[in-house]
Order: sequence, then structure tokens, then C-alpha cells
Amino acid sequence: MKSRTVAGAVWIAVVLLLGGCASAVPAVPVSPSTTVTQVPNPTAIESATPEPTQNPADPSTWILGFDRVADVRVGQSLTALASAAELVPVEDTVDCPPGYWTDPEAPPAAINISVMQEGSRGTAVPDPTFSYARFAVREPSEAVVSSSPSTDAGIRIGSTESDLLAAYPNIQKTHSKYDDSMGYTTYADGPSGGRYLVFQVAAAPSGARTVISMLSTSRNNVIDVCD
Repeated sequence: MKSRTVAGAVWIAVVLLLGGCASAVPAVPVSPSTTVTQVPNPTAIESATPEPTQNPADPSTWILGFDRVADVRVGQSLTALASAAELVPVEDTVDCPPGYWTDPEAPPAAINISVMQEGSRGTAVPDPTFSYARFAVREPSEAVVSSSPSTDAGIRIGSTESDLLAAYPNIQKTHSKYDDSMGYTTYADGPSGGRYLVFQVAAAPSGARTVISMLSTSRNNVIDVCD
């Protein structure tokens, strides 16, 4: 009986001691300075920004790049893009590369489009792939043509020469057929992966010099691909 009393007393003492220790330790408040704030990563935000939607049926939404026209890359089939944009096949593949262009029988359009497999000129190809694209107007425009495709830098048919040079600081002046006789100026940016973005500039009636054609090609100048 005595041993139980002693054991009970010891147990009560231990409980009181532990309770006292627990009440003696003050709660430590969390300092506001220790709160971790997640700072957005600019790179992550930039990479999460989607590219503009490109509608195959609407050339004004297309992006023209060193190796692309709309969503078609070099070496990929042009058939679906041409069908959506209502382009017609190039029939004369003896003098022209196989591919597609604006219907020659259609009324004059704001933009003339040619997308072709340039290296296969003189050969009939059932499913032409992309290696060449050209967008052009017959007469220089006084204003940016809203139906024109755009480059990544925002240049369209009708963009001014000064805007072109500002958008491509490393662009080089080259030379093409008709530059001298028609008063054109040819510029090429690149090479990038062996390819160029090529632009021709001409004077509009007001005297302003604007882009009349732009190409994605393996050349740094403009030639008659159908000759």
C-alpha cells in the first residue's frame, strides 16, 4: 500500500512538472518578415504566352518566317494550307515550281500569294512541300494592307521602308531584277538556317516608300521563279 502511495505521488509530481514546463514556454509569433512571397518568373510568363492564332483560311493571320509560312514548315506539305486559303495548283510545272498560288483567273486581289517547292521547278509533284513563299501587290500601297500576312516583327505589305529598317536592324540591301528599271529596293534579313526574309520596297504615288513584296526563300534576292 505504501509503495502505491509513493508511486502515485511521484506520478502527480511528474505531471505537475511537465505542465509547468509547458506553460513556461511562451508562444513564438511568426514574424511577417519570415513570410515567403513567390515572385513570378518572367521567363515562365513569357514562355506561357501563346502564339497568335493562325487561321489557314485567313492569310492576314499568317506569320511569315525564315522557315515557315503560317503553321507549315520547310519540307512540310502545302496542300491543306492551300485548300483552306482557296489557292489553286500551279499547272505549268515546266516553267514554274510545283505549288499553289492565287487563281490567275480571279479578279485582281489585294495580295498575290505564291507558296511553292522551289527546288523542283520543271517537275510535277503530287504533294508539293514548302520551300518558297511570296506575298506581293502590283502597285505600292499608301497604307499597311490589312489582308497581308505579317512577319514576326510585324512587317506587312504596305509597311514603310523606315518601319522595315527599324524592325530588322541587321537587314542588308541586296539587288534584284527590276530594281533599276522599276525603282525598287531589295532588302534581305538572314541567313537563318540558310534561309532569308526578302523584301522589295517601291515608291507609292505620294512618294512614300513601302513594302510591295516579302518572301521566305533560300535566296537573298527576288527572281522570277516562273520564267
